Amino acid sequence: SLIFQESEPTAKKVLVYGKGDGVNQIKATATSIGFVKGEDNVKTIRDPTIISESEAQIRADAELVQLEQNIETYVIPIENPNRNYQLGDLLTINAKSYGVDNKEVRIVRVIRGRQGDNEFLRIEVTNSNHSKTFKNSTQRINETALISQNNETYEQGSGNTQNPQGQINATNVAPLRIPLVIDNNVVDEVGNIRINQFNLDVDVDPFRKSAGTATAVSDLLVDGTSADEQPDVLNTSGTTQPNVSGNTSSETIVHNFGVDNFNEGISTSSWDPVGSITMNEDVDLIVCAIRTYSVTSASGADLWYRIEIDGVSYAVGQLNSNAQTGNEYVFNQTIPYQLSTIGKNIGFYLRSFSNSISIDGDVRAYGVSPSHTHGDGSLTANNHSHDDGNYTAANHEHNDGSYNIPTTEVENITIGDDVSDANNVNATGFTWELREVVSGVSTVRNSGIETFTGGNTFINGIDISDSGTYPNTQGQWQIWIYPNSVDADLVKAKVNIKHNLENI
Repeated sequence: SLIFQESEPTAKKVLVYGKGDGVNQIKATATSIGFVKGEDNVKTIRDPTIISESEAQIRADAELVQLEQNIETYVIPIENPNRNYQLGDLLTINAKSYGVDNKEVRIVRVIRGRQGDNEFLRIEVTNSNHSKTFKNSTQRINETALISQNNETYEQGSGNTQNPQGQINATNVAPLRIPLVIDNNVVDEVGNIRINQFNLDVDVDPFRKSAGTATAVSDLLVDGTSADEQPDVLNTSGTTQPNVSGNTSSETIVHNFGVDNFNEGISTSSWDPVGSITMNEDVDLIVCAIRTYSVTSASGADLWYRIEIDGVSYAVGQLNSNAQTGNEYVFNQTIPYQLSTIGKNIGFYLRSFSNSISIDGDVRAYGVSPSHTHGDGSLTANNHSHDDGNYTAANHEHNDGSYNIPTTEVENITIGDDVSDANNVNATGFTWELREVVSGVSTVRNSGIETFTGGNTFINGIDISDSGTYPNTQGQWQIWIYPNSVDADLVKAKVNIKHNLENI
């Protein structure tokens, strides 16, 4: 039985793209008669070895002839497996039940095998026109490739390029800024940004002086005043004796050194101690007091006292010559003392020169400082005035204030034409930043630090795309370049943008 298959043309339009890209793209088109856009297939072929429009057209025509044919294929079983059929043999077949009448075909495949004990032979044939065009188109394709090979053109073209650039005197805080616009010219039909090169060339030169010295034809008149200042004032006003209000601070001139109580039996044979007080202030006079509350067995007693300071006797006297039981007697003794009294001890002693008695009471000590001073306290001078005296302002400076040069004076100023370069470059390298600008806000997307070597202040081919990551959106972008010196240098830079445009 005969097996028949017919297929639609592979394509009715062929697009060939050779060397180059964008506006420099080598391309050609071949279209079948009756081609319907959107219904018939289109074949796209990319071959960078094609370097001319004529070569591209040869390739497109040859491909179309091969692809636009309806392909009729027949598989025919042969009863005699010993028949010697060869590929490429031309045959005429008849199969009226299949509508085949004297069809000229060519053998494109010979199939031999065994099924069980029997050998079999099948041949596959196709319409002879298709096989001829296939051979001819293949020859033309090979010829095109041979031309390209002979001319050694196996490389891709340069494509479209953009080179935004700028230059300015810049420092480490005032950079060179280069604006970039990534628009739909670099976007393909499915929205991809087709940039295949995005790098930076930077050259840093000595500072460029671009203007001469400003010179006035005559002395300029300046309006306005400097800023106010409060200078120090030297020298003094006239002398005045104002009245004084308020009081000095209070001072203590009498010091209480303390009290020591006693209840003692007083003998006639020795001085008996009845009290001891230690002084804690430095005074000029010491007042000592002995007070008795009751005296027993004191009829006709002859009672005497003695006062010592640090074991040295300073006062001795009779306390009472008619002491009676129950009577109270007070004795005060003032002792001038010219030495320091702080920490010294006052000793009090009693002795009866008539008969022994029992007595109780206390001893006291006070200090007086007649010579003393008072602190300022709350003294204030009453309101008063001074004569001018001989004031002078100390040396001082004024800030700029609000000076103004009248327009008529500005006309008398000239600026010389003095363009020159500094002696050397200050920077030893620079920092670059790739920035995206969205709604007026500039955001750093990529950055780097470059260092000069070997005395060279030019660096080119710096990849600013972060290995193809940026720019990743359409819109406004910027390149900022900071030389790493506080002193200005002339910074020149160029951005190299190469992109592919697919104009299908």
